[in-house]
Amino acid sequence: PMLIRRVLPNCRIVMTLHDYYQICPNDGLMIHRDTKTRYTKADVTGRLCGLEGFTADQHAMRAVNLRNHLRAVDHFISPSNFLRDRYIEWGIDPDRISVINNGRPPVPAAPKREIGTAGMPNVFGYFGNLNPWKGADILLEASEILTADAVDFNLRIHGAALYQTDEFTSRITDLIAQSGPQVQHVGAYQREDISDLMARVDWVVVPSIWWENAPLVIQEAFQHGRPVITSSIGGMAEMVRNAHDGIHVRPDDPAELARVMKDCATNPKLWKKLSGHVRSPAAIDDVAQEYLAMFRRMVRPDFVAA
Repeated sequence: PMLIRRVLPNCRIVMTLHDYYQICPNDGLMIHRDTKTRYTKADVTGRLCGLEGFTADQHAMRAVNLRNHLRAVDHFISPSNFLRDRYIEWGIDPDRISVINNGRPPVPAAPKREIGTAGMPNVFGYFGNLNPWKGADILLEASEILTADAVDFNLRIHGAALYQTDEFTSRITDLIAQSGPQVQHVGAYQREDISDLMARVDWVVVPSIWWENAPLVIQEAFQHGRPVITSSIGGMAEMVRNAHDGIHVRPDDPAELARVMKDCATNPKLWKKLSGHVRSPAAIDDVAQEYLAMFRRMVRPDFVAA
C-alpha cells in the first residue's frame, strides 16, 4: 500500500482482509505454535505467538511496522464480522473496516441423496486439505467412536495431505485404516467435481480447530443444499446458524462430534429441517455490485445506489 500511495498519491486504496497474516506470524493461524491454544485479545495486541527465536518485542515491532504500512489503505473489507473484530482488537479503526460476504458463481444444486422410506441421512463428507488445523484427524477419531458404537454411517474424505509432515500423514493413514470400511478416502478433487461429490453426501463436516474466516467449503455445501456440522468458533460459527441450517460442535472434541454425527445419521426429521433452511450464498455478481457501490461512495460521498 505504501508503494501505491507514493506512485498514486490521490488514489483510493481498498484492501480485502481474507486472513490473519498481518496479525499472526504463525502462518496466520492465530494459534500458539507450542501450546496449540487460540489467541486471546492480549496476544493479538502484541504478545508472543510461540515461534522459535521470535521474541515478544519482535512480535510487537512487527505489528507496529505492519500497522504503519496499512495506514496508506483508505478502507478495508472483511468477509466476516469475526475477522473484522480481530483486526479492530489489533488496532484498525472500526470505521475503516466494512463487512461484505464473499460471493460464489451460481451453479445448479446437486440432487439430494435418495434415502427412501427406510433409509437414513447417514453419509458425511469432508472437503478440503488435510492438515493439523483443519480437524480431519478429529473427524476420523469421531468415526472410530461411531464404528465402535455400531452406528450405521459412511464418511467420505475428499482432499489430500499435501506438504505435511511424515508424522501427520502417517497419523491420518492409520486413522483411516482403523476406521474400517465405513470411511473412504476419496482423495484430491477439482472444483468441477464438487457437484457430483456433494450428490453422494447428506452432511458436510467442517471440524477445524483454528478460527477459519469464511470457509469456501461452507458456501459450497450451502450452494448444494447440504447442512453443515462445524466447530463453534471463528467465521464458521458465524456462517452456520446453529440448529437452523447446521450444527455447532466444540472444536477438538471427537466425543462430542461423534455424538452429534450419531444423532444426525439416525434422525431424518433433523436432516429435513436443517437442509430445508439452507440458504445459497450471495451470487458473485451481486457481491461485485456491493464493492462498486462502496467505491463510488468513496469517490462521491453523495452517491446513492439505484
